[in-house]
Amino acid sequence: MAYFNHAFKKAFVATLATQVESAGFDPDGAAGENAGVDAGILTSTGVHVSKLKSTAAAEGMLLGPGVTGFFNEKTDKSILVGKPEDCCSFYIASASIKLDDKQGPFHGGYQESNKSKVINPRFLRKAWKVDANDASPAILQIGGTPDNIAGDSGCLKEYLCGESYYLRVEAKGTSALRFANHNLYQTLQADGGCCDNPSIPTPVDENGLDIYKQWGTAIATNPYLADFINPILVVDGDSYAYSEELAAAAGLAVGKVYSAVTTSATNAGLILMGAYVDTKFGDCTFQTSDYYGKEPVQLSASEVDLNGDPCTFGGVCVVETCPGIQANGLGEDKVRELILSESYLQNFMSSDLRIREITQGTRAYEVLSRAASYSSFFMLHSVPRYSNPSGTYDNDQYLLEVIGSEDTTVFLEEAIEGLNKSCGANCDIVEDYTAKAECDFDLPVVPVIL
Repeated sequence: MAYFNHAFKKAFVATLATQVESAGFDPDGAAGENAGVDAGILTSTGVHVSKLKSTAAAEGMLLGPGVTGFFNEKTDKSILVGKPEDCCSFYIASASIKLDDKQGPFHGGYQESNKSKVINPRFLRKAWKVDANDASPAILQIGGTPDNIAGDSGCLKEYLCGESYYLRVEAKGTSALRFANHNLYQTLQADGGCCDNPSIPTPVDENGLDIYKQWGTAIATNPYLADFINPILVVDGDSYAYSEELAAAAGLAVGKVYSAVTTSATNAGLILMGAYVDTKFGDCTFQTSDYYGKEPVQLSASEVDLNGDPCTFGGVCVVETCPGIQANGLGEDKVRELILSESYLQNFMSSDLRIREITQGTRAYEVLSRAASYSSFFMLHSVPRYSNPSGTYDNDQYLLEVIGSEDTTVFLEEAIEGLNKSCGANCDIVEDYTAKAECDFDLPVVPVIL
């Protein structure tokens, strides 16, 4: 068992570009040389941990912020883990993110490297990687879109004059809850128009095009749904947005708007795209009152009757092509994780912007770009408490995160798997928790013939 029910977490930055070790490299440092670095991981052996902060060419290392390495617990010199017959304890250290060792005339030591506890490979309980992935919006296809028709010809629903048709649309997620304190749901009406002979209803013209157009317009002008859903009208395999602004947001050409639809449709449908974009300021204060959201909007829709019941008749086809997929590894997230980790080192980020500049607090979002995406490698290990005042034998848990690129996670996966096998294990220890890749979907567009 563990003394605490969750692990103490530390973050290490491994973002320095790969550099080849100089020929005849001196681990003690020689002017004009440089240590080897592979995707932010120190690969030169015998380098003392105190050299991690070295950035000057005259010191012969060219390391500094963005370098992480493995070090022997007894010699404090860099090693390569995962070599055959090597099951020795080690620790992880990364260069301080700060460039100045002193803050003011008296306080110093701020370039001391960031170190983990000593890791006994036999107490390495778990390791996993999470590579970055982009976000993608939720996609619903309703009615006679090309994909729906290809999957089920019955999606070409017949709509009759003299009837009203109701589409219930729902947007779910944190952004909807923050906006309205509940999930957003609206029932939208479309009318089939008057019949020449009310006793003999006939199908509406253009295979229901006007029904889908009414639903799309209702969504685009609805004060609750307009900011969350982009309704794309699909006519004979070509896509149209409600306005030029929404057309640009969906990547459609200029002029691809509802008002441009003049064709006599043989099939028509509607594509709903999750379209919410949270308010975001250029310079975040990183105060507790700040909010940063990344959860995508999830969409659902169904045709219902006047009472809101979807089960009393055969409704229109609704197919979820893509769920909303959340981005992982965003620089905004990783900067916040680094700020938290640095606070454990007593390197607090001041809420006062002037004090923050004086104390090098801005380094957290200088060593990591808020606009970039990063992959992470995690190691969960425990440190036994052999002498515990409570008399109970237990362990302390530590979760170590190395932030870098996909090449970083590949390098570390090979190293930790090699270390695991060197210690006598016959199974793989590293798991891949990378999220599902973004959904690959393109709006149907009829090519322009020149």
